[in-house]
Amino acid sequence: MNSIYEYQLNLITYKQRYKRQRHFSQRLRLIVPEDKSALVNLILSGFLNHPAYEQQHRTAAEQDIEAYFGGKVHSPLLNCSCGYWKEQILIGACLISYWKERECPLIDCLVVLNNYKNRNISSVIFQASLDRLTLAGYSEVRAVISDENALPKHLAQRLGFTKLEKL
Repeated sequence: MNSIYEYQLNLITYKQRYKRQRHFSQRLRLIVPEDKSALVNLILSGFLNHPAYEQQHRTAAEQDIEAYFGGKVHSPLLNCSCGYWKEQILIGACLISYWKERECPLIDCLVVLNNYKNRNISSVIFQASLDRLTLAGYSEVRAVISDENALPKHLAQRLGFTKLEKL
């Protein structure tokens, strides 16, 4: 059984702990609606690890991206959602939403192309998004992470997220 937990990060504590020079690389930029197609390709590569995209997977990824930009589940926070680009290819993205029920931002999606995993890119875009959230004045952010998903769980714990309740 897949156990899913809610995690919380106090951005004020995070900001104090990580007093570092914030630099936004030229490869980092905010996600915009025109990035939908690139995001679909990124999700298919990063999550499915499938070289030949099956139509049902592409359709599901397209629906997820449309739901994100349409605010069907949570309102998108595009001013805090970062993408990492190499030339014209989206290598990784951290999508942030606003979770109305919790009255705070939510890490909606963090994904990196399979060929670029284990290069610290997920940490870079994740921290850039957290930096944007602190600059925007938010005091906390939440994430929903499966217990079986070791990499995001480890990254969240390393950055100071606290495991809250099972969902």
